[in-house]
Amino acid sequence: MADNQNMTTSTFMNRAAKAFFSGTMILALLAGCQPQGQLAGNQILYTAAPADAINVAALALNLKLRLISSTSACAEMVDKNNDVLIFSDPGGRIFVNGSQVGPTGGMVCVANTIFVPATNEDLIRQALRKTGRQIAVD
Repeated sequence: MADNQNMTTSTFMNRAAKAFFSGTMILALLAGCQPQGQLAGNQILYTAAPADAINVAALALNLKLRLISSTSACAEMVDKNNDVLIFSDPGGRIFVNGSQVGPTGGMVCVANTIFVPATNEDLIRQALRKTGRQIAVD
């Protein structure tokens, strides 16, 4: 009889643990489905960068540009022939040498660092003025 009661208690505990774990996972998933950004004044504050985003320091390095200024609202990177300005959301935009590049939005700020969708890196690269002499090949 005691063995049967221990097995029943053990089965109950296993079920209770599984129910608790399942409930916790469901709450975590539901919390993760909510928007990450919160409006603070005229700026959206994010707690985590999107998975497909790159921060402006890494972007500048990839583009062989020098990051000369970076705040939660705007980042500027330059080289001898180019000036790139990136404004964070809401209404985030990218300007290369005064012309807008890529779609509006998607530039998020996390902990005072702007993150840009990785797809914009190639768009910026294509808009940059080339440095050095270009040699024509026939």
